[in-house]
Amino acid sequence: MTNASYTVVGIGVTPPPDISEIVETLESRYGAGQVTAMRVEFTPPIVTMPAPVPPSIGKGALGIDVSRWQGEVNWDAMAAAGVRFAGIRATMGETGVDVQFARNWREAKRVGVARMAYHYFVNGQSGFRQLVNFLKSLNGDIGEMPPVCDVEPTAGQVIADKTANTKEILDWLTECKEVTTQNPMIYTNLWAWNSCTDRPAWASNYKLWLAQYTTESVPVVPAPWNQCAVWQFSAKGNIGGTSPLDLNRYGPFP
Repeated sequence: MTNASYTVVGIGVTPPPDISEIVETLESRYGAGQVTAMRVEFTPPIVTMPAPVPPSIGKGALGIDVSRWQGEVNWDAMAAAGVRFAGIRATMGETGVDVQFARNWREAKRVGVARMAYHYFVNGQSGFRQLVNFLKSLNGDIGEMPPVCDVEPTAGQVIADKTANTKEILDWLTECKEVTTQNPMIYTNLWAWNSCTDRPAWASNYKLWLAQYTTESVPVVPAPWNQCAVWQFSAKGNIGGTSPLDLNRYGPFP
């Protein structure tokens, strides 16, 4: 390893470590003179996020999930219709931010709808960098429900190395818990999960938000989970003129 170049990334590190100390550590491993270029990249400090207050939501309570595709949501109408909780898309991948997130996050809180922020995981990108993007968007406000990692492929996407992608997803989940102190949830469905991952057993350590559209009274939960915490049962809702709208029920199910 000669003329090595390193990029060091850290979440909420303040003050950033002395570059000379990092170089010294690397050269002790690879040999003197082997580290010739270095760029250190640290995010602004992210304050410790307080634990959310568990919302008073009973099993079967109605929820929605929204993103830019719903436009400007009428949150007063949502609350009046009995919506008790909402999944709100915050970010996508390493750099994307949903243009409606700030408004949705603010308005849902105003009308008393419990909020869970979700991140659309872009397969093939760094889980760590995606988490940095997500945490920046929250700006210290984690919401009233656990954060969520949305795992699904884009249209027509074939993931060649599912094991590597699974590792990046796990990085997002473990680092999210480390920073927020909340165990995040996974949003997915059976086909999406099998398309994006190598179906790891560790997934059952995280609660499941399951998308499954069926006329049955309860969903069929895929392995390795034995129940889902939230069930997205329809993608054809219409509340207060907002349509199509994903509809959810608070679990657990079955």
